[in-house]
Amino acid sequence: MSSINDNTSDAFFDQRGRWKEPVNIWENTIEDQVGARQLLQIVQAQMETLPHNFKQIILLREVYKFETAEICNTLNITPVHSRVMLHRARQALYEAVNRYLRKNSQGSAISQSIPSISTPLFNSHTKKR
Repeated sequence: MSSINDNTSDAFFDQRGRWKEPVNIWENTIEDQVGARQLLQIVQAQMETLPHNFKQIILLREVYKFETAEICNTLNITPVHSRVMLHRARQALYEAVNRYLRKNSQGSAISQSIPSISTPLFNSHTKKR
């Protein structure tokens, strides 16, 4: 059992038990909750539009935390192909979120922290060569 005077506590609290640095207050307003719910719906809807393997790779990596080798074995793909697919899947989700935030932003901190992406999705695998 740790005491109040262990190294972790010393890093955050002074000798009187007060925070050494001010703590940021997290606001969780109804608007924040609604926005988060809408954002989740945007991500879920975009996931449904992804090609099957793209959806699988993002779930395996981001949800189930599979390593690249496990993903490659599961999907029968090469590591290079897995990185390309994962990048494109993430990019599609990112762009959907970016569109939503731009459409619905009213100067929120979240929308200002996400840079715009202007590259088209999936172009490299749909171009005729």
